[in-house]
Amino acid sequence: MISIYKGSSKFEFIEPIFKRLCKKYFESLEIWSAYIEFLFEVEKEDGEFTKPKVILQKSLQALPKHLHINIISKFGICEYKAG
Repeated sequence: MISIYKGSSKFEFIEPIFKRLCKKYFESLEIWSAYIEFLFEVEKEDGEFTKPKVILQKSLQALPKHLHINIISKFGICEYKAG
């Protein structure tokens, strides 16, 4: 569903999907990473989207400690790419 909405530029429907996924699969590094990456992609778009830093903080609370370095690295890479 996320890729379909991305393809049709309906970004406002994607964030609620990510929120549900993060709530259900809160220990999944892939879901948190994809959510942060999506937020950096749509940061320049019009709309009310959550700030990526807020999601980073939530992911650090939810993920096991051994995955913290991975999510922080992903956030840094996305922040660097976004400028």
